[in-house]
Amino acid sequence: MNSDMLNSNKSKYRILIIYFILFFACLISEIYFLSSALYFQDAKTVSYSEKSNIDYVVYLKKNNFYEDDYLGKDMLYVASLIDKIKINFNYYYNIESPQNLDFYYNIVGKLVISDKTGKKVYFEKKYNLLSEKKVQLLSEENKNIAEEITIDYSYYNVLANDFKATYGVDTESKLIIYMNIDKKSIYSSFSPSVMSISIPLSKKSVEIALDYVELGNSDKLIVEKEKLKVNYIYVVLSSILIIASLILFIILKRRFALLIIRKNKCEKYVKKLLNEYDRLIVESSTSISFDNKQIISLKRFTELLDVHDNLQLPILYHVVVDGKIYYFYIIHNDIVYLHTVKSSDFEVLNEKEK
Repeated sequence: MNSDMLNSNKSKYRILIIYFILFFACLISEIYFLSSALYFQDAKTVSYSEKSNIDYVVYLKKNNFYEDDYLGKDMLYVASLIDKIKINFNYYYNIESPQNLDFYYNIVGKLVISDKTGKKVYFEKKYNLLSEKKVQLLSEENKNIAEEITIDYSYYNVLANDFKATYGVDTESKLIIYMNIDKKSIYSSFSPSVMSISIPLSKKSVEIALDYVELGNSDKLIVEKEKLKVNYIYVVLSSILIIASLILFIILKRRFALLIIRKNKCEKYVKKLLNEYDRLIVESSTSISFDNKQIISLKRFTELLDVHDNLQLPILYHVVVDGKIYYFYIIHNDIVYLHTVKSSDFEVLNEKEK
């Protein structure tokens, strides 16, 4: 009998452990699927390159030396013979797949008059040489922007010389021509691309050379933003697991509550018997052997009291499993009158009370 009770309790605890394992397995799986259900897709980019070319010719005043009206690029020029300078800006943009892109560009001239070191600026002024224009790349891979502008060299040179003569300072003067190109797309932001050419001024008859800066850049363009994606299969699985976790949690909570309630009720019942019938009950520290004995099971403790009154024998008490199984019994010859108190009986009582 003792063995059967122990096996029954072990079985209940095994079931409880299985519920625990299932609950935590659902919980871990739920966390995994929830964290995987929402994810960010990386932004999509394509490579592009840009380059430029600046070409110019220097037109000369009438003179007795040069037969041609102008001189080409990358030569030395006598300042006093220069009439005007025609500059051609060429910008080339290439991207690896057709895209949409807006280009905004303008041309600005900046007159800079500084000291001989170029560190201290006496005078600076900007001139709008070409108002802003817009061109578009519409599902294309290439775009070319070409603009031609003519600089009245004499006009700017006179300004620089007048400043020098008026204030009696030793100066270095130049006119810097910028072509600014600003690219705009839906997702990317860019720094302006700048081509420039520097024209020395106030040199009288000294040889001069023109300096220019061209482009040769490559980078990546974002054509699709980072997106929050949803894996709906994982959403469904995580929802199912959440429901399963809640059900298992409720079952575990209820089973724990029943264990605590029945154990408490069982212990309270035993304690009550020991207190009320202390003079009749003797606690046995050794376990009872039922071998070769006739066992008469008594459902109620009052029945055991009747046996005590009739036989005038003490009621023995033994703890089989603390909090779960207790024996109250009387031994008369080969007969054992046994009243067993089990915590599992209080679970049944608790269910009936509900």
